[in-house]
Amino acid sequence: MTRRGTTRKCNISDGAGAEPLRIDNTPEDMSVRAVMAPGAEYAGADVLPSDGGGYSLTEVNTVPGRKGLKKATGSAAEALADYVSEERL
Repeated sequence: MTRRGTTRKCNISDGAGAEPLRIDNTPEDMSVRAVMAPGAEYAGADVLPSDGGGYSLTEVNTVPGRKGLKKATGSAAEALADYVSEERL
């Protein structure tokens, strides 16, 4: 997802909006590797485009907010519940 705000700070809790975002494999791969590094099964990774055309990983949130994800995807809760059920059964 992408977040859009009226200031440089684009936190959902500060009023930013969330939208679905199609990305190429590079930021997706960066996010997956960053989340897996500490052994997290569910986390959010913030990846920003760099001025030079690449990407920068800015943080991994092991307890990410879900408001923006819900706004952007409709509901990721069902997919998360399915994943947890499959992994734990």
